[in-house]
Amino acid sequence: MLMNTPATSAHESETAVVSLCLQDPARWIARASGEGITSEHFEDPGLRFVWEDLALRWKDDRTDEIDLTFLTQEYQQSGSIENLGGPQGFTQTYSFETNSGSWSAHIRKLIDVRARRIASRRSLSLQSVAED
Repeated sequence: MLMNTPATSAHESETAVVSLCLQDPARWIARASGEGITSEHFEDPGLRFVWEDLALRWKDDRTDEIDLTFLTQEYQQSGSIENLGGPQGFTQTYSFETNSGSWSAHIRKLIDVRARRIASRRSLSLQSVAED
């Protein structure tokens, strides 16, 4: 019988990557995308939403800055701010990472945890097939 080992959480790394992307989208969104980061690397639904939104905005207008007040209001109007812990949670996400020195470690963590989630799902699938 195959055992399922849950993937380690990358919540801190997810938050750090989104935080840096909010602070300097021109630098970090392009870099994250270039390193293969996609929405599939974000398990937290709120952070996944922000990543998808930022990536789309950056793709469309390559903005150098994010207007946090405007984005907060937009997320409030759409109701998506609640997945981020409300306006206060979103502001905390923005200011979560103040040092880009850990960028590579955060990216490696996102990639590693996603690979573990995929392996875990495949293991469960194989276990299910074996039990049938």
